[in-house]
Amino acid sequence: MSSYTPELYFLLLPLLATIPYGASFHTDLNSGLVKNLFLKTKKRHYFAAKYLAVFLSGAAAVLIPLLVNLALTAATLPSLMPEIGPRTFPVMTTDMWAGLFYTHPYAYLFAYLLLIALFSGFLPAISLCVSFYVKNRFAVLLSPFILCLFIHSVSQLLGNHSLDPITYLNPGAAYSSVPLILLELIPLAVVTFLLFMVKGCRDDTF
Repeated sequence: MSSYTPELYFLLLPLLATIPYGASFHTDLNSGLVKNLFLKTKKRHYFAAKYLAVFLSGAAAVLIPLLVNLALTAATLPSLMPEIGPRTFPVMTTDMWAGLFYTHPYAYLFAYLLLIALFSGFLPAISLCVSFYVKNRFAVLLSPFILCLFIHSVSQLLGNHSLDPITYLNPGAAYSSVPLILLELIPLAVVTFLLFMVKGCRDDTF
């Protein structure tokens, strides 16, 4: 019997990653706290620390439940090498890292956990950048979720999920490849970091 829990978890992943700390810069900005902070520290130090804090909080918020789930599963179920023949496991031979799954399953798990952690860290950075232009706190928090949901909807219409993070971050539905994932992950990291740092440091007043 299949479960919709994994699909629901990865659908809500942008929200889970953003809610803990994604709107903190928006709060600092609109409360005037940044003006006081800039009297005590350099702008680039504040923005670099804020970006790092948001990245780590987003990664931890998503990764900790997955690690707890892995630990509880390992404590209650036997650890067996997966076999291709019986088709008991959802990973097909054509899926990403399928060879790793059937030879070193724990390496496969931790590779996916690393990938999920990276995306979960960089997605809330979208909220940091949106905070410069949007005054509504809820809009700031929802911006990564709305973007991912838009990509997911377009992927559903086109029938191609290779660029849909909601789909390919789920190990049971790996429809992508490492180059395509990096094609999204690297620009997401570079653009959000540079936009946040450059605009934040150049703005004279907030």
